[in-house]
Amino acid sequence: ANEKLKSIEVNTAPAPGFMTHWKSLITLLATRANGISLVHDTVNTNRFEFTRDLNRMGAKVEILKPSEVGMIPVISDDSYDFNKSGEPHTVARITGPTKLRGTKSHIIDLRSGAVLILAALSAEGKSEIGGSENVSRGFEDFFDKLSSLGARFNYVD
Repeated sequence: ANEKLKSIEVNTAPAPGFMTHWKSLITLLATRANGISLVHDTVNTNRFEFTRDLNRMGAKVEILKPSEVGMIPVISDDSYDFNKSGEPHTVARITGPTKLRGTKSHIIDLRSGAVLILAALSAEGKSEIGGSENVSRGFEDFFDKLSSLGARFNYVD
């Protein structure tokens, strides 16, 4: 079928909701969807760092306050003080579809690293990614599984 991905709106939440750990994966997928997708993290206030690398690869991701996109600001952590800290930037607005292009990057943590590798595999051109050991430690046979799907890797020191 020649159907295209449609934009989505996702709110992360503590279990059993849409887990915040999946946020980076759905953000990457949204770069391929038609239209504007919104991913609202209602659990964490500072976990969209991975979008910088996606933007360097050609994605169009903006990190905004919920009120800037017509959403109600929510943080499930009761200790977060909106009066003291203000409204956090917890919404990714992804405009798609975009074509990603290869780039040089370095993995800083497990989940964003997996997304960076998946983004590189879907990008046009070559990518060089350092810090892949961070992903290998967290996902069993990650690179072997991707290789079995046809991914090609060259390991360099």
